[in-house]
Amino acid sequence: MERHEIETFLALYEELHFGRTADRLGLSGGRVSQIVKTIERRIGAELFVRTSRRVEPTELGRGLYHDLHPHHLAILEAVARARRAARGDRRTLTLGYHGAYMGRIAHRAATLLADARPDLDLRLTEVRLGDFVEPLRTGQADALLAPLPVEEPDIAVGPVVRRTATYAALAAGDPLARRETLSLEDLADRRFPAPPGSVPAYLWDHHLPRTSPSGRPIPRTGSGFATYAEMLAMVAEGTVVTVGDSQLPDYYGRPDVVYRLLTDAPPLTHGLVHRRGTDGEDHRALARAVVEAAARLELEDSADMKDGVPA
Repeated sequence: MERHEIETFLALYEELHFGRTADRLGLSGGRVSQIVKTIERRIGAELFVRTSRRVEPTELGRGLYHDLHPHHLAILEAVARARRAARGDRRTLTLGYHGAYMGRIAHRAATLLADARPDLDLRLTEVRLGDFVEPLRTGQADALLAPLPVEEPDIAVGPVVRRTATYAALAAGDPLARRETLSLEDLADRRFPAPPGSVPAYLWDHHLPRTSPSGRPIPRTGSGFATYAEMLAMVAEGTVVTVGDSQLPDYYGRPDVVYRLLTDAPPLTHGLVHRRGTDGEDHRALARAVVEAAARLELEDSADMKDGVPA
């Protein structure tokens, strides 16, 4: 694959929208479609399912994205480092993010920050679900778009960037999948996954409560996963059900998992967090860019839904 083909494929996977992909790459919608068809012909199978209302990756498309994405980021970061070295030392911040939608916010924030602060380089890195805020402590990231609450003595919580409804994810063959909506009470007869990696109990309990509203215990089983994809593989097998925000149905669709709105669960939020004592002007500029990026994407997605085109 040529570089422009890789970048077009990755952008369309992240945006799931030909118009936004074209805007992001500075191309026409027709050119984006032509490039994707060329890639599919070369591979010999569809990477996306297209209808008049939706663009969704196929299983093959999802696998190709997860194979290409980290290598593409590494190439971009290597080129960026070389450029910084060529023009002298520059300030750099690394923004980590959990999940696909936080990735959209991070990439949009990078574009906005480049315009507002050309002296400040922003690097992006995807953080595994099970790593929680450890990248802040190890220096892998300077700031992180993470699920809330975060109640750590060495971590400061900045602005909330997204608040969404809560969804249950369950195997397509589960009898509960036949219902249009569910409640936490309905899940008391199922099992939640145990918290992965370094995720603290207070955060996991907030998202996946230990008891139903009536007080019935909701058992948990071994974690054994670190990423969204690994967790959903457990769901597909019927081992567990899980709970998450709207990026699960929007970005992690698969034929063996269904998502149902939880009518009695509180909204789930993501926010910008960083190490305490690192709240200088560079971090404040990053926070402004992240908040603006989140607001713009929400407006764009709302406009798309009004036009009958899913975000």
